Amino acid sequence: MDSADPAMGQSSTEGIFTGVAAQWHDRILKPAPRLSNERLAEVQARLGVRLPEDYLEVVRVHQGGSPEGGSVILPDGTGTPFNMLLHFEDQPEGLDVLGIVEWSELLPDKVIPFAVDPGGNYFCFHYRASDTAPPVVFLPHDEVNAETQHVADSFTELIDSLQD
Repeated sequence: MDSADPAMGQSSTEGIFTGVAAQWHDRILKPAPRLSNERLAEVQARLGVRLPEDYLEVVRVHQGGSPEGGSVILPDGTGTPFNMLLHFEDQPEGLDVLGIVEWSELLPDKVIPFAVDPGGNYFCFHYRASDTAPPVVFLPHDEVNAETQHVADSFTELIDSLQD
């Protein structure tokens, strides 16, 4: 079920893909434009990957959005808030998937960011582990040769694991 309230600048999607259920709020794109199939195809071609379908179901409607509350528990036992999804538009720069991938010298090969925490660290799909079902990893944004930390086997598992 999709619903939107343009006056509130919020939209929500519940159960749009098996296991993905969250309230989503527009953050950097208000209102968040729907991600077109043409733009998605262009971005995936430039990235050289096929993004996971469960992620695409959410980002098509909520690019640049945030889930209602929730933190991700990292492997070391600390938590970090899931701040927002990156977007696919040309503007604003700095929080767009392509801009980060094309300009960041710190991203490991075949690690594609899709979201950030409040400190600017990335949640990424780890295509070195799998081309068809990449797990989700956490990557500090400002450390040279930073190690990725496995946080979930899929986007759905990540969203389902968010802690209040």
